Amino acid sequence: MMDNREILKLQQELEKSHEVLHKLINNVPGALYQYRLYPDGRTTFPYLSNGIEDIYEIPSADLLNDASIPFSRIHEDDLAMMVASIDDSAKTMKDWDVEYRVNLPKKRSALDCRTCKTRKTRRWQYLMERLP
Repeated sequence: MMDNREILKLQQELEKSHEVLHKLINNVPGALYQYRLYPDGRTTFPYLSNGIEDIYEIPSADLLNDASIPFSRIHEDDLAMMVASIDDSAKTMKDWDVEYRVNLPKKRSALDCRTCKTRKTRRWQYLMERLP
């Protein structure tokens, strides 16, 4: 059985490793995030790296509990395709890999999204990058 000092030491080590991981993630070009689709159709971003703000020009705090907000930035010619690709990934449990354009207040951009789908769940881990 562990005493309180051992538990405290393990907690501190865990916090330090989380801090290192977050620093590494926030230095990756683009954005790393987790997207979750609930059975009622609601979507959230349980995790977002700081790069998401550059991608969508929306503060990450505004996106955590409502992943529908960025859809307003997707180019109108790409929106239906993008939504259909998410639906297909959720139904087939296949990885999601899509390129689409976004309209931003400051600039126009194209995005390349690659994902690693967590099998048998409606949760995806993403890497999103701006295309040159």
